[in-house]
Amino acid sequence: MEAVQAQVLSHYRSELVDRIRAKGHVLSADGLLTVKLAKEFGFCYGVERAIDLAYAARKVFLDQPIYILGEIIHNPEVNDQIRNLGIQSISAKPTDEEMECLRKGDVVIRPARGPGRPKADNPKQMVTLRLDADLLDRLRQTGPGWQSRLNDAVRAWMEQPAHDRPAGPVSPRRATRRA
Repeated sequence: MEAVQAQVLSHYRSELVDRIRAKGHVLSADGLLTVKLAKEFGFCYGVERAIDLAYAARKVFLDQPIYILGEIIHNPEVNDQIRNLGIQSISAKPTDEEMECLRKGDVVIRPARGPGRPKADNPKQMVTLRLDADLLDRLRQTGPGWQSRLNDAVRAWMEQPAHDRPAGPVSPRRATRRA
C-alpha cells in the first residue's frame, strides 16, 4: 500500500505548493500579490481512499479488466488518470449493454458514495442568510435535511395569500426604520 500511496502522491504533488508550505503557507510577490495556502486542503479521506483503491486494484489485478461504477470523484484530471491506468468507467446505474460487457473475474469498483442527487430542473441557490444562533442550533438538531425542511417551511409561508400570512414580530430596529 505504501508503494501505491507514493505513486498517488507523485501525481498530486506540486513544487509550488511545497514552496508555499515551506514559507509558512504564504507566498508574496513584492507586496503586489500575496497567495495564502490553506493549512489543510486536498481530497477528503473518502476520496483519497477511493483513489488509492483504484491504483491498488490495478497493481493487484494486472491483467484483468477493471471497471468503476460512475466516476471515482468529480475531478476530470483524476478520472483521466484512472482511465490511463486502464480502468474503465461504466454508468453508476449500468445499462443492460454495459452489464453484458462484464465477465466472470472482472473487477468492479463501487465507490462508497452513491451516484449523487439527480440534476434538478430548478436547482437551489446558495445564499447567505443571517439567523439567530439558537434558531440555527435547533434547526441543525433536527438532523440531516434541515435546510430542505427550512426551504419547505419558507415556501409554505410564501404560498399563503399575503393577507393571511402571519407577519411575525418586528424587531424594534426595523420598526423605527419603517416609521
